[in-house]
Amino acid sequence: MTLETLFSVLIAPLMMMVHTRFVLEILAGRDVEWDPQVRVGRDIEWAEAWKRTAGVTALGATWAGLTIYASPLFFAWLSPIFAGLLLAAPVVRCSSSARLGRALRRHGILLVPSETRPPPELRLTALEGGGEHLRGTDADDPRAKRMSDRMHETERGLFDLRRGRLLFVTPPRASDDGAILCSAVESLDSASLAELERLGAGTLRLLVTPWRATAMGVEVGSTGSEATAVSLRLNGETPTELFRLASAAEGFDATRLDARSATEAEAAALALARFGRLLPAVVAAPADPELTPELSDTLESGTTLRVDVAQIREMVNAPGAGVGVTLVSEAHVPLKEAENTRFMLFREANGLFEHVAILIGERKEWPDPVPVRVHSACLTGDLFGSLKCDCGD
Repeated sequence: MTLETLFSVLIAPLMMMVHTRFVLEILAGRDVEWDPQVRVGRDIEWAEAWKRTAGVTALGATWAGLTIYASPLFFAWLSPIFAGLLLAAPVVRCSSSARLGRALRRHGILLVPSETRPPPELRLTALEGGGEHLRGTDADDPRAKRMSDRMHETERGLFDLRRGRLLFVTPPRASDDGAILCSAVESLDSASLAELERLGAGTLRLLVTPWRATAMGVEVGSTGSEATAVSLRLNGETPTELFRLASAAEGFDATRLDARSATEAEAAALALARFGRLLPAVVAAPADPELTPELSDTLESGTTLRVDVAQIREMVNAPGAGVGVTLVSEAHVPLKEAENTRFMLFREANGLFEHVAILIGERKEWPDPVPVRVHSACLTGDLFGSLKCDCGD
């Protein structure tokens, strides 16, 4: 009885308080120390679950047996602890279910704070004149915060397209079909094409602009506001063949391309590629995470990003998208023919591209209007004198 009293008065209450604090922190959405078990997206079978929890289960059984022998009433008081120890194997087995995890995630249950808390580094603030852009600030406006988060996700999706990674694009309404998995032709390689075929749920299609389709000899009647893209059925082309199909002037049979108007998700994916100044051509396949568990796992882990049509439209159609610039830095750069020269670096509002202004001389010595020459970065015409280039020298 002395041992029972000592345990009851000192150890058990302490364990109960620690356990209660742990549960309350989870319910409050706070970070807790919790080391996840790496299982590479697979379900843990019963044999492995029992093996992993053998020590905990043995401890629970031994402790429960000694306690019920010493004091059944004390055993009843500690029964929640005993139940947790004895049920460790079933808990590990059930909690490893990918299907159960996806169902809980859809309802926002058991998400850790990092999955629900938006990135703190980007917030949306208003500029003079009514424009909007992303800056490093902690603005608390809920609307600005939502727009910032959505813009941040779309920008990450654009960068993934530029890097040759896959992007999952969903239609504007959850009830609509037509989600796609896509990759930009310009960045496509054999590995990403094979992954697109493996994770997709249908035939691959090439998305091109209506002007490109016309040049290919393909005509598709416009249907609604999204008739800005044409979808062509593919037939096992390699990345090199796809690039030629999306850019060459001849060498393909347009009659076998099975052309149709692009869906909303397809048109949005192509618009995002054009906005990022990629070759306006995208390879896409219908996709459904419910039918492809591996795709669901890559979306949950963040390996493949998910954006919807509305997010892409917000970014592409934002007032001043790709036009507003911000001065980043400037420096004195003496040139051979003009030693008093300053270079000024500007970045576009979306952060994708930079521009340089070269100022020669002192501003106070410019009494008359200053002549300005807008120069495009044309490699073939400017540096090599290509006779084919419209820019010239």
